Amino acid sequence: MPRTEPYDPNSALVLSLLLGFLGIDRFYIGHPIRGLLKLLTLGGLGIWWLVDIVLRAVDVRRAGRAARTAPAQPASVPSAGTAEGERVPLAPAGTGVEPPARTSMMTEVVGEHLRSGAFAHLLDGVPQNGSYSKVERIAALSLEPHNPHDPGLAVSVWTQGRHVGFLARQNASRYAPLLAGMAERGHHLTLHATIAGRYDRRQERWTVDVSLELPEPEQMLPEIPLPE
Repeated sequence: MPRTEPYDPNSALVLSLLLGFLGIDRFYIGHPIRGLLKLLTLGGLGIWWLVDIVLRAVDVRRAGRAARTAPAQPASVPSAGTAEGERVPLAPAGTGVEPPARTSMMTEVVGEHLRSGAFAHLLDGVPQNGSYSKVERIAALSLEPHNPHDPGLAVSVWTQGRHVGFLARQNASRYAPLLAGMAERGHHLTLHATIAGRYDRRQERWTVDVSLELPEPEQMLPEIPLPE
């Protein structure tokens, strides 16, 4: 299980190198379904294993670059309903704006396994008999410039007022300038999202993956301009 939010890139890389063929790295970063697929196929006959090693190495490099260039961060401020010092992700502010056109590209969200309470609310009414379920929702993205794990780069994902995860580091860094420009104009980005998974009756919680219908940043310009 990860100890950070969304996950520690160095630990993920070590797991990918040593146990990636069993899918342990995917379980660690919060993708149990994909981890199970890697386990059953021995890392996709080695292909998924190598691909994930490269992805985790890129994560480590980006995290190191961000740490070297990060500005000083303010201390955490407790809020209602949280323990002292616990960081609460920033909810989307302003008016939601959809991309100018829909896309078939689906982008993975990370950290869903930490949000069981959110999915209990979002999937209320969906059968809890252990069968695979898939629902469509509208998601919103919020830039978090003071996230302690991804300084200046973190992007949280929200659905119906519930925090459901984050964009992976390699994606967050690409969309951060676009989201910053929107925030300056009082907007945030809204997207079509898919929540897919099943209810684990033994653990009494949902195990799901969230994917976003997220176009490439350049496909949303100039309709959604970057900051000047």
